[in-house]
Amino acid sequence: MEILTKIKRLSLFILFPLLLLSSCKEAVAPDYNNNNDPKSELFQGQSPSNFKIYVLSQNVIKLEWQNNSNYTNGYVIERSINNDSNFTNIGLVDRNVTSFIDSAALENNLNAYYYRLRMKNTITENTANIITGHYINKIKLAENVDGFLVSPNGEYIAVYRKESGGKGRVKVYNVSNGSVAFNFAYGADFLVIALSNNNIAIVIYGELEIFRIKDGALIAETSISNPFNNETFVAFNHEGNTIALYDDYEPQTLYVWNLEDSLSLKVEKEGYAEYWNLKFSENDKYLVAIALDINKYTVYDTNMYEKIFSAGINGHYVIPHVVNQDIFFYVSNSFCFYDLNQKTIVSSFNDLDYVIDEFGSRDRVNINNAGSILSVFRTAKNDSINSKIIIDFWSLTSDYKIFKRFKTIDLGNEIPTDNAFSSHNDFIVRTNSGNLYLWKYY
Repeated sequence: MEILTKIKRLSLFILFPLLLLSSCKEAVAPDYNNNNDPKSELFQGQSPSNFKIYVLSQNVIKLEWQNNSNYTNGYVIERSINNDSNFTNIGLVDRNVTSFIDSAALENNLNAYYYRLRMKNTITENTANIITGHYINKIKLAENVDGFLVSPNGEYIAVYRKESGGKGRVKVYNVSNGSVAFNFAYGADFLVIALSNNNIAIVIYGELEIFRIKDGALIAETSISNPFNNETFVAFNHEGNTIALYDDYEPQTLYVWNLEDSLSLKVEKEGYAEYWNLKFSENDKYLVAIALDINKYTVYDTNMYEKIFSAGINGHYVIPHVVNQDIFFYVSNSFCFYDLNQKTIVSSFNDLDYVIDEFGSRDRVNINNAGSILSVFRTAKNDSINSKIIIDFWSLTSDYKIFKRFKTIDLGNEIPTDNAFSSHNDFIVRTNSGNLYLWKYY
């Protein structure tokens, strides 16, 4: 009994100082001059960092960040459309959450979106900002470029350039981080390349070699008749399991190989016309052969590679683009879409009052894989004397009608020589100065 009483008394002696300390702690005034004190009117905390943005699909954007504050109760996510001032609250997350999905973005495919993170319990503004919009960043990929290709999935860009002594080099860049995925030196002054999502094909002096991009391994090779290959063109289909090659050496011949079976020959047909390029349709149902010099294109089915039809274009150096099951081309100040199934022009519209004489029609227009974005080059006056090159982006309706010009970017005084859309709608331009630029679509 006595022992129990002593324990109770001891407990009181222990408890009393704790209560005293607790009451003293609550009585401590906030340090109003310390902006790291959550009770201070100056409290801001440490801003989040590494704010990143990812476009997951047509209307879904993912935001990620790093939490650097031990005091915040969470983050308010705010969004503003086409400006950085009219922010509205679109979400709230706990302090331990470092990502947010915005599933209501890009609804009309034309807007730029400004995002802001705001710490929930800060008294003064403490934010991190990021913007997503179409073609807002100009990225210089390479210099002294002689040509380039984009893989169907948009993950890789192959760049080739001539070097001293009649040699050259092909590099394949990973678009996501700019790293070099494939590097190949060649001892010739001419080569032809094709790019799939996984492989690169290189034709030099009548030898076709196919390499795997990720490790540079040679996976297949064969020879063709042309010892000079100054008129040889090669293309992968979109599946990447078929490769077609046109050889202009007499007699003109089209070769088609099955890549999945170590380049087993599927088709070898002679008597083809003089072609300038080969393109597969998006669904790999058609192979389109383009004769640039005589403005003619021929369409073959990819079952037996029989000619379906051939059509001439009354224009100068016209480059048709394959869009889904249609062909798009610019000629005589008009944009035309030709339906491969109906074998008729399904849409045509005029040149939007553009006047460009500095570069030909073959360089001035392009269209993305989905047929929803049209790019057009034009000139604009910097002042009364100087001109600059402008790239306009127009959105198209599902039936290929002009809808709206949603972006204009400035190329300065560099004249474009090649341009392309990736499957992600990134836009790539090579200029007459040899520079290669990319604009991210986001």
